Amino acid sequence: GNPHGIVTISIGICAKVPHMYNDTPISFINEADSALYQAKKKGKNCIYGA
Repeated sequence: GNPHGIVTISIGICAKVPHMYNDTPISFINEADSALYQAKKKGKNCIYGA
């Protein structure tokens, strides 16, 4: 085995066109955060978009 272990990455992304939504910066961050947790639920080591 690898003495350093296994490294995985999970990424949550959110992209929107400015001024097309009435979202606040916090709601935008919350959506990306939610996408991150969805990526982790799907088995980690993946990307999930909101």
